[in-house]
Amino acid sequence: MKTKCLSVLIGFLFISTGSVIAQNMLTMKLAVDLALKNNLGIVIAKNNALIDKNNATVGNAGMLPTVDLQGANVKGESDIRQGYSNGNELQKSGVSNTTYTASVSLSWTIFDGFRMFAEYKRLQLINDAGATKVKQQVLSTISAVSYAYTELVMANELVRNIVSTLSLYKERVLLANQKLMMGKSDKTEWLQAKVDLNARTSALLNAEAGVNIARSKMNLLLMLAPDDSSYSVSDTIDYEIDDNDFAAFSKDFYKMNPDIFAANLNCKVIAQEMKALKSGYLPVINLNAGYDYSNSESSSGLFLVNRNSGPVAGLTLKWNLFNGRNQQRQINNYKIQIEIASANLQQTTLQVQSALYNAWQQFIAAKQVLLNAREGISLADENLLIAAERFRLGESTVIDLKLAQNAKEDALTALLNAGFDAKIAEVNLLSVSGRSIQ
Repeated sequence: MKTKCLSVLIGFLFISTGSVIAQNMLTMKLAVDLALKNNLGIVIAKNNALIDKNNATVGNAGMLPTVDLQGANVKGESDIRQGYSNGNELQKSGVSNTTYTASVSLSWTIFDGFRMFAEYKRLQLINDAGATKVKQQVLSTISAVSYAYTELVMANELVRNIVSTLSLYKERVLLANQKLMMGKSDKTEWLQAKVDLNARTSALLNAEAGVNIARSKMNLLLMLAPDDSSYSVSDTIDYEIDDNDFAAFSKDFYKMNPDIFAANLNCKVIAQEMKALKSGYLPVINLNAGYDYSNSESSSGLFLVNRNSGPVAGLTLKWNLFNGRNQQRQINNYKIQIEIASANLQQTTLQVQSALYNAWQQFIAAKQVLLNAREGISLADENLLIAAERFRLGESTVIDLKLAQNAKEDALTALLNAGFDAKIAEVNLLSVSGRSIQ
């Protein structure tokens, strides 16, 4: 009986957890694609960027003319009293009169000290900033999905590991009970086996709850119901970064990181605003042109019909010579803002560079820990085999076997944690470098 129970014990310890074949397999890449398509934060950022794009036009910058068409038809009655130079006089009541007016006018600023060109460039930069905000939101979403996906994979793996050893605990209880009935051991061995089984069962319940929570987090990012379980995820985690050269990996990081790009754009926007403000030192020249038509008809009076029509055109010049030195004050403030923006750009670049280096160090360390954890599994397997064989030969107690079993379980837990930490370190590294959006 002892040999039979031991073979069951060894068999359960070395069950390999195979891949779960599901009807709807959700890979990490597909999860990212779905989240990028459905994420409300990205939808909002894209719509804001579309507004910025619609605003970046030459018309909004003031480069195009405005054309207005006006018309009116006015009717009325009046009492008139007119005296003439020859002494005659006309006095009449209820005189009807009708007036028609129409005009088309064009106003075009043909020179404003180059303000319109600076404004157009500023609008283009704001458009670029809107696209950068979309990129920042995309990076954030990719990181969140990668994290949630990894968490769900590891939660499933933890459940599989516990399930794969749960029957072992049940067999230990059965074996301890048989030995107790046969008088070969006291009750403490059976009680300890029951305590261990209950603890492992509780661990399974907590692990299954962890799966549900991890799936709920994943569903939130995918815009699904919290309890949606219509898909399964992979049972392994793939790693993307194979490069071991930090200099090669971090090359041109400042071109890919959206935070640095946004800080640089901010410097350029402020510079363009100052250019637009400096245009106030120069005159503004407007071209005005149009065509006017006016027709007035009266049933009595000096003029029965009065009609005017014809084109009009002209130039107007406006030049502010003094405004209380407010313009110079504003320019000085913009110079200070440019210095602040430049310092912010330098600070952001240094912060990103430091974060990238730290993320690289964490990733390298996490990869090495993962290698050690994989080696630890092999060592724990060999240790358990030796402990089981010694127990079969009667050279050790069940306590020794339990210690070996605990070491195997600890090694499995360490492997799960190392795998999770390594993937999260990689996700963070890709996010800081801006490479995850490629």
